[in-house]
Amino acid sequence: MHAEQGFGDTIQFCRYARLVRDLGAEVIIEVQDSLFEVIKNLQGVDLVLRSGDPLPAFDYHCPLMSLPLAFKTEIDSIPAETPYLCVDSSKKTQWSQYTNLENAKPAIGIAWAGNPIHKNDHNRSIRFELMQKILSDEFNWLCLQKNIASTEREMLEAVKVRDYSTELGNFADTAALISQLDLIISVDTSVAHLAGSLGKPTWVLLPHVPDFRWMWDRDDSPWYPTMRLFRQTVPGDWDSVLSEVSDELQKFSKF
Repeated sequence: MHAEQGFGDTIQFCRYARLVRDLGAEVIIEVQDSLFEVIKNLQGVDLVLRSGDPLPAFDYHCPLMSLPLAFKTEIDSIPAETPYLCVDSSKKTQWSQYTNLENAKPAIGIAWAGNPIHKNDHNRSIRFELMQKILSDEFNWLCLQKNIASTEREMLEAVKVRDYSTELGNFADTAALISQLDLIISVDTSVAHLAGSLGKPTWVLLPHVPDFRWMWDRDDSPWYPTMRLFRQTVPGDWDSVLSEVSDELQKFSKF
């Protein structure tokens, strides 16, 4: 089994390893280097390789994103059990010390932009200036972005969003940071998939025409039971999406 597209695609479809193993196969999975540490203990895998590593002998191969077709997956047969990825215990301890939240406010992680070279990034990413609309003093806010601009770093500091971008070495670090949070709010990017795979409450902000995996006319995802979807009703209108999120955060803060 081998990764062929983005980080989020690998995270979403690596879950099929267990199903392949259940058929009696010895499973080898090749993933992007940044994902190696977080996928190395994936259930159902005998060997995890980094892209470019020498390949051992194998009898069959399949791109990860072809596995749902190979298993004839329908909505009611999606292997949706979460978590299917786990957080390294030493990383978890390390990040609990990094975050060291000294108050009882819920902790929320945010990611407002995906990979800028993605062909649809102009539709799925949000300017941080807009994201400030949801920031409330009722919560601790933590940045889940690894790559941020210097101007954004200044804005994060101004609105008291904790910035861990320099400490995030790979997705194992991001997973450990997510494990310290009560809620993740993200645009359609790898952070959303990682949070969903870890079984964390996750709110995903979607453009008017979303990627195929989010389907239409629903505010949940059959791929991730702990996920909630917030959709644009008009192309480019993030203001109404963020207003809805703000309203829901008022309810969330009461729990």
